[in-house]
Amino acid sequence: MAPTDSSKIKLSGDGLEKGYVNKPTHFVVDAAEAGAGDLAVTIVGPGGKIPVDVVSNEDDMKYTVHYTPDKAGPVLITVKYAGNEVEGCPIHVDVVDDVDPLKVKILPKGLEDPMVGKETKFAVCLVGAGNGDLKVTVADEDGTPLKVTISDLDSDNKEVKFTPENPGKHKVSVTWSGHNVPDGDRDIDVGKPIDLTACIITDLNPIPVVGNPTHFTVDCSKVGSDDLKVEILDNKGEPLNVTVDNLGGGRFGVSYTAPSVEPLKLNVKVEGSHVPSSPAIVNPIDPTKIAVNVDSDKDWKVGEPVELAVDVTQAGPGQLGINLSAPPGSGTDCHAKEVSPGQMSVVFTPNSAGDHVVNLTYSDNSVPATPITIKVVPRADAKQVVVDGDGLKEGQVGKTALFTIDTSKAGPGELDVKVRGPKNSIDVSPIEIGDGLYEVSYVPTEEGSHIIAVKYADQHVPGSAFRPQIEKASNADDVVAYGKGLESGVPGTDNEFYVDTTQAGDGDLDIKIQGPDGCEPKPEITKITDNRFKVVYPVPKDGDYNINITWNDIHIQKSPFHISAKTPFNPSSVLATGPGLMYGVVGKLSLFEVDCRAAGGGPLNINVEDDNHQLVPVKVAETQPNCYDVSFVPSTALPHFVSVNFNDFNIKNSPFKVNVMARPEKDINLGGEGKIRVYYSTTTSSEKIRSNCRFLQSLLERKKVHLREDFEPWIPIDIGMDREERNRIFEKAGVRMTPMVFIDDQYVGGYDEVVELDEIGELDRLLSYCALKYRNLKTVEEARKADELFRRQQATGQ
Repeated sequence: MAPTDSSKIKLSGDGLEKGYVNKPTHFVVDAAEAGAGDLAVTIVGPGGKIPVDVVSNEDDMKYTVHYTPDKAGPVLITVKYAGNEVEGCPIHVDVVDDVDPLKVKILPKGLEDPMVGKETKFAVCLVGAGNGDLKVTVADEDGTPLKVTISDLDSDNKEVKFTPENPGKHKVSVTWSGHNVPDGDRDIDVGKPIDLTACIITDLNPIPVVGNPTHFTVDCSKVGSDDLKVEILDNKGEPLNVTVDNLGGGRFGVSYTAPSVEPLKLNVKVEGSHVPSSPAIVNPIDPTKIAVNVDSDKDWKVGEPVELAVDVTQAGPGQLGINLSAPPGSGTDCHAKEVSPGQMSVVFTPNSAGDHVVNLTYSDNSVPATPITIKVVPRADAKQVVVDGDGLKEGQVGKTALFTIDTSKAGPGELDVKVRGPKNSIDVSPIEIGDGLYEVSYVPTEEGSHIIAVKYADQHVPGSAFRPQIEKASNADDVVAYGKGLESGVPGTDNEFYVDTTQAGDGDLDIKIQGPDGCEPKPEITKITDNRFKVVYPVPKDGDYNINITWNDIHIQKSPFHISAKTPFNPSSVLATGPGLMYGVVGKLSLFEVDCRAAGGGPLNINVEDDNHQLVPVKVAETQPNCYDVSFVPSTALPHFVSVNFNDFNIKNSPFKVNVMARPEKDINLGGEGKIRVYYSTTTSSEKIRSNCRFLQSLLERKKVHLREDFEPWIPIDIGMDREERNRIFEKAGVRMTPMVFIDDQYVGGYDEVVELDEIGELDRLLSYCALKYRNLKTVEEARKADELFRRQQATGQ
């Protein structure tokens, strides 16, 4: 255990600097560095020894000493630790009285026009007056005291309230801890009450329109006071902008504009008191928020009910009014009903053809969504419909039957077609192939007499119902088989295909499969619909398979089907990634990775040669099953080509073109690792260079490179860059022609080279690799910063 050293005790706090009578204070004794010991604190004031309360925090060896001075004057504080007096003790602290009546301010607003029976209130400000006792007395001219209440407005302000009962002089006295305060004694005149019942509000509209100015009048001529205040509050209690104009003779004009359909609270007060009918609630409406939905483009028919859906949920509470203008002699009735809260339905049934115009009002205000014109046409004549075609007379099971329906001369109407066999109905959908001309097709599924009912405007057309006779049909050539299971197979998996017998009539489906070595896989046939089947069969081994499909013991077209099954491989699933497939430096190791795990089994071959077809030695190391690290060292500053071959097939993007640069005399680091940079000249006079910059910018923006995190804004080499830095860029690139594009701190070329890279797909690979590099670097940097922060916190003990 470390020895106790009282010289390392630290004292701090307001209780060591200044004190106030009867006001608790405290200070802190920090013994964290002093070692173990007993703490003793003595405080002596003008009235003798002052009690102390020491609160210990054993976790950090800090003590809080509380005490309350009882008299003004000097106080001596002595602190001892382990029996030794702490350096600087005894400490002298001055204690003074904690009240200053001269700082008390009476805010007389509210005492100016007191009224009998009306609560009078005023405020007292105590900022800087210390901790004292506020006392207020009020007496009428007979000396009778009034009841006074004092409450806190906040920590520095009090509110005083009293209600006069008699008119005349009243005396108000204010003291602070028994001391007189400035303007603490004052006389006030209490007036007689006014007659609020004489205040009359006229022209008040309880349903104002949102956005339109609303006006009403307040007559105070017989009240006895014109101290009028009008306040209109929204549903959140926020006041609206209200204009009050003095019209003379005690009359006032009030105007305001409702901002929304939320209810408003109207407060009208004279001398601070509500007048009769105040407060009042007004409910604004907004007819512009009313939505009316109806198919106005539709040709409605005489006698057909027309319904308009009216949505008033956003319009506020109001009354919907309807005005229907119909052709002369129509006699059309129109009415509205509530479907659900806020949802109305306006319905009328036209008795004659012509335009019917609907105008709506909302609490006598026009609805902007109207008028709406409804076009009414005469009813359709089903007798003018002509139905024709062989499908009305005969057909075969499984064969498509057709007929046509001509409604062009029948007027507007709804067409309804139903087809039913001896046992089952057949779904049909007429297709319009001309103006009022429809084609109907159906496929019978059973023999016998069928019924075809054709209605127009809910009336049977001439000849309906029709009764075609359907006969049995069967044809193996009309059976269709399709699916991957009839093309190839993979050993150890299930193959599937489908058979559709819709057009073949009735019959029996049979499927037999012959495999290698005499095996006969058994197919599983599932009926999807009446005429469609799903067939699943196993493929147990490599070899050739024959699939025999017969319908009524006759082979269908292309049966038997021949397929070959073999273990698959997929060169397109081989992934080759890494900087060694993008760029390199003469004499420096180039690296990339090849992942064959998703490609199946097979040999991997990798060749590297330069532009002169000179082979470059390649090292391939398997890091885990079907994953390889590949490295080579370029020997010439020429483009190199890397061929990655799997199972004698090139993988995607193979061969890869690698741009190899001469090794610089020194390794130049421009700080662009994991970043995309473009250097350009702002002062060049060459039109070709300027156009190359424009074309390059357009190319990069098409690829949205300018929006990426790893892209730095274009960097001018002739503004704000010294010659030494510019020469380092030229030396790194090996050229002095702008624009120059660097990706991952490696020069990839100017505009022409970048276009060439884009055409062969290399640019996208370079950009994708850079994005991955940038994210990795960002993650590493964030981890490094977090580690540094943790080490600093450990070192400081935080």
